[in-house]
Amino acid sequence: MREFPLDKHERTEADDRLDQILATTHAELVDAIATQQDHARTMTLIPGSGTAEEPTKTIDRALWSYKEIAAYINVRPDKVRWYRKHGLLPAPDHVEGGKPYWYSDTVRAWMASRPSRREP
Repeated sequence: MREFPLDKHERTEADDRLDQILATTHAELVDAIATQQDHARTMTLIPGSGTAEEPTKTIDRALWSYKEIAAYINVRPDKVRWYRKHGLLPAPDHVEGGKPYWYSDTVRAWMASRPSRREP
């Protein structure tokens, strides 16, 4: 063990590896914070009194493509496209570059309104 401090030019592989780990951890943390901020921006609070009669509601304003809708309802994206083609899917909430997107709440409401296909 050394009993004198390292000169700033006497770096070891361990020092370099530690710097690398810290930089990676920092980058992952920055990404996680950005993701949380993006998610927070998609949430909209509807004011209410906060009572049982008029609770404050949170609306998720995240936009879903065919892929996200398909994952949510456990089908392939082609099936979701088929639903839209046959008028079984609500109109898109947003279209960007010719691609349709729906708010997640729109999809959830659509799913809740669909008749169940379970046998009694």
